[in-house]
Amino acid sequence: MILAVLSGLACFGAGTPIEVRFDGYIGRKSDETRIRQQLEIEVDGGELIVFGLTNLIVLSPGAPSAGDLLASRQPTRPNFIFAGDKTLLDRIRQAAPTEFLRIRGNLLRSSRWVLVNSVERLPPGETPAAPTLRERLLGF
Repeated sequence: MILAVLSGLACFGAGTPIEVRFDGYIGRKSDETRIRQQLEIEVDGGELIVFGLTNLIVLSPGAPSAGDLLASRQPTRPNFIFAGDKTLLDRIRQAAPTEFLRIRGNLLRSSRWVLVNSVERLPPGETPAAPTLRERLLGF
């Protein structure tokens, strides 16, 4: 019986990591320009941080859409918990509200934990290039 349940979960990809990319700003509120949604995140067991999400891109094929991932985590606080390498997590914590962040990581379908793989920070005042048509339609 247990084997049947586990094989069923494997077929539906419940244990398959989903690669995602969070774009946004630490500390920015949803009423500011370009902010799609305001999230509460936790970085490695620290205090809750407001993250102004400008874009969430699902990079794994066949995974749930970004909208579905956000909707499923909206009722929980924090919405996402970032974990991983301390130097990457420090880059998130130390970002100024004017610095654009692009955070890539992996999460499971039913989990709020994101294993951070990379963090890019743009200097204050610089904004990311406008997304191409491919990025808007396909998400990468």
